[in-house]
Amino acid sequence: MTLKTDFDRAREQAEHALRKGRFPEAEQLYTALIDAPAGEDIPAGGERQQDGAHRDLPALLEGHALALYGLARYQDAEARLRDALERRGAADGPMAAATLSTMARLAEAVGEQRRWTEARELAREAKRLADLSPDVTPETRVSISLALPWLLVRTQDDTAIAQVRALVTDAHFILGTDHPHCWAARHLFVQVLYATGAYEEAELEARNLLELRNERQGPVHPHTLLLRRDLALILHAAGRHDEAAELITDTCAAGEDTLGPEHPCTAHLRTARTAITEQLS
Repeated sequence: MTLKTDFDRAREQAEHALRKGRFPEAEQLYTALIDAPAGEDIPAGGERQQDGAHRDLPALLEGHALALYGLARYQDAEARLRDALERRGAADGPMAAATLSTMARLAEAVGEQRRWTEARELAREAKRLADLSPDVTPETRVSISLALPWLLVRTQDDTAIAQVRALVTDAHFILGTDHPHCWAARHLFVQVLYATGAYEEAELEARNLLELRNERQGPVHPHTLLLRRDLALILHAAGRHDEAAELITDTCAAGEDTLGPEHPCTAHLRTARTAITEQLS
């Protein structure tokens, strides 16, 4: 039996906060974990105590990067991911599953800064190596495969919809409908359908996924709120302006109440509300 240290419990808290979309809390927890001297504990309160806790520093760096990404601090996320990638490559090798997963997340952070060519090269290389590596599990391969279609959708590439459809099929077959990677693929599918003007199919997909996200992640998780935003944009584009305005107004209120007015997700919701309601005035 392995006893959990305070460091283990703090790490579990950080991972839980990240899964729940509580990015400010996760960012603070990961900062404390990374800054702790190697071999020291992180107690819930009081002074640090020496113990033999093993720290997977690259994993902590990547967790911190994902929290920073959720806070729209993309340059900081990129720096953490580059550090994690270098450490993983040196320790585990360039073909290791963790190395390639970090590379895929780095591609997304670079893409958020609109360095599209560099981001696509990273995403393609991560996927190419993942397809060749016997150490990459099917679950990790789906996670790695998310990066390239995400970039293709945002750059309006002609191949985006075909690649996203294939990704959704693979995610359903490999992971099942209850896996977060499958939800991410389906959300991307909603966005590419909206971008190509397939509003009826986009609405159906969005409502089905929204029901699942509400049930599994909760109605005020940032990913759920952003899906509600996307549904409002779809309704607006389809000419159902009053319905869209009501949905985005309620979604903005929920975001501000639970995440706060300064959260990046709330800012995205406000931008959509402005775009939708301006045409009604």
